[in-house]
Amino acid sequence: ATKSYLYDLTNALKSNNPNEYKEFPAVPVLKLKVGTRILLLVNESNYVNGTIATITELHDDYIEAKENDTIYRILRHTWEDKECSCGWGK
Repeated sequence: ATKSYLYDLTNALKSNNPNEYKEFPAVPVLKLKVGTRILLLVNESNYVNGTIATITELHDDYIEAKENDTIYRILRHTWEDKECSCGWGK
């Protein structure tokens, strides 16, 4: 059987309030296995939001995934809650 890894966001939250992660673009706990297809949600130097790849390796500090001949090393990402205002409609 393929070993699965749990990546738990809830440990990184500031409180035990489950409502705190409702606005995040991913579920608070990911259970991943080698062979799982993933959709990346951020832009980095070697991949962009919307990249789809297949997990080839799982580690505590990164995930390795591949699509065609491209290998991606995916590091843990910290989501920031930012408020933006543009002044339109005034």
